[in-house]
Amino acid sequence: MTGWRPYARNFRLFTGWLEVICGAVLVLVPGPLKEIASFLLLAVMVGGFYTHYALNDSFERMAPSLIFSLLILCRLIILYQVNRKEKQEEEMIEKLLQESAQSEQKSDESKKDE
Repeated sequence: MTGWRPYARNFRLFTGWLEVICGAVLVLVPGPLKEIASFLLLAVMVGGFYTHYALNDSFERMAPSLIFSLLILCRLIILYQVNRKEKQEEEMIEKLLQESAQSEQKSDESKKDE
């Protein structure tokens, strides 16, 4: 389409360093940077799988990127489930606190009426 092609050596270096840096972030850095690193690694692995598929490579060459893509996808699904459960628990705690505050107000009002 445009005729532009990246230099193969630079592309391999960039991809390799991106994988190493994202892997180090997954191991060493806590917090939301892990999500970003997971999405970047997932994009690289899906891209690698598609490249091997488009070149009609054998399955043995596609398997590592496919397996790592599935592992990263599982990690993201588990992270989503944990975040959703934590949010539900926080909402439940807030609801219980509000109910206890309302019941205390009612009991205080009933004591004042006596």
